[in-house]
Amino acid sequence: MHNSFYFKDQVIWGNYKLSLEYIHSGSQHGLLETNHIKGRSRANDTMGSPDILDIRGDFNILRTQPNLVYLDAASTALVPTRVVDAMARFLNEVAVSSRRGAYSLATRGAELVELTRKRVAKLTSTEPSMVSFHNTVAETVSSLVYGMSWNRGHRDTIVMAETEDHDTMVPLLRAAQVLGLRVRTIPIGPDYCLDLDQAAALIDNRAGLVAVGCSPVGIGTHNDVQEVSKIAHEHEAIVLSDATRYLGLFEFDAMSVGADVTIVSANNAFLAPPGIVIQWVDKDVAREHVPGILGGSTVTAVTLTSFEPALYPDKFEPGLMNVPSIAGLAEAVDYIVTLGPKRIKSHLQSLSSQLSAGLKELSTVLVYGPVHPGRTTFGFNVGITEPLNCHDVAMFMDQLGIAVRSGLLCAHPLVSSLSGEGIVQASIHVYNTSEDIDRFLEALQEICNMT
Repeated sequence: MHNSFYFKDQVIWGNYKLSLEYIHSGSQHGLLETNHIKGRSRANDTMGSPDILDIRGDFNILRTQPNLVYLDAASTALVPTRVVDAMARFLNEVAVSSRRGAYSLATRGAELVELTRKRVAKLTSTEPSMVSFHNTVAETVSSLVYGMSWNRGHRDTIVMAETEDHDTMVPLLRAAQVLGLRVRTIPIGPDYCLDLDQAAALIDNRAGLVAVGCSPVGIGTHNDVQEVSKIAHEHEAIVLSDATRYLGLFEFDAMSVGADVTIVSANNAFLAPPGIVIQWVDKDVAREHVPGILGGSTVTAVTLTSFEPALYPDKFEPGLMNVPSIAGLAEAVDYIVTLGPKRIKSHLQSLSSQLSAGLKELSTVLVYGPVHPGRTTFGFNVGITEPLNCHDVAMFMDQLGIAVRSGLLCAHPLVSSLSGEGIVQASIHVYNTSEDIDRFLEALQEICNMT
């Protein structure tokens, strides 16, 4: 049973003792200095090797369904039990998501948001003022594009990668319809990588926004966001990157992505509850940009005819914040720190190499994209000339207790260029094991034997 007690200068939150101290910042709220004593993770007790993690016991769904092999992290990652408990503690003991209430419960909710902001900033080597919390990727993208000053400098073009999924692509297409903008698309080449020569030709002085995600679904590549950013910045365009299947897996430095605005689904990246998105905004962009979606604490003064935006990061966080999920995110970040980013990377590389080697041995399996040890998503079909229906493959796997994704993966232009009927996708995360990969490959071999 977890209890939460508040003191003047401390919070005891479950297994953590948090020392709180207000400091001056550009935010509307004081940021909380944090020193914590890490809670104990089962990962510390189950290491067979410093490079291999065995943490299935940290996830209640894997304890209650021990036969489950879950390979759909690219869509929805599993959530550690301690993260679920943190959400429950917040709802049971604080509940209030108000940002500006003067009473103690409201203050505690606001403090938790700022505490989480600092934890995320520390893990991702950024500053708290660069971090903001949102509900969905689509909402975050929409707020950015509708808030841009498109009438300044004759900017009338959005450039985006062919590899973007619907959460980025569709809001940008809709914004182009509403605002009367042009859309250009950077294609991928035969090697599944973005054509950088085409990027250089398509990005010019009329481009206001360039959207290039880090790791597309299905093909397992890592787009060269830094090189695209270099091209875009020569024309003073803003670069947006969805780093959901990149940050929190093989890289934790948000600024290393190279974009002006970087976003991730915190569930996929950091094992947080679904429904929370993290955004990092370059200071120069954050200082000048007024978001397209405002409300609540995003403003400091409102009259019947005008409003004054708040300072960043507050101005990026409209409406009632999802503080229960933010409470879960705080715990998830601590869990990631407990596991250790280097061990996470090493563990995933080991699983990726094992899965890559196994797929190469299956001659009737067509794998899309290059094989490399930094790959966590594997798109494929069974059958070279006449592939089996991808949903049939997924349902057969499901009967064996193996969960994989199938279809067009909410990335219709990209995936339909690979296979009009869709593909199967297996994606790994830190809770997967070598035994999971063996069971998946054995099931896939059985399917191949039936073709």
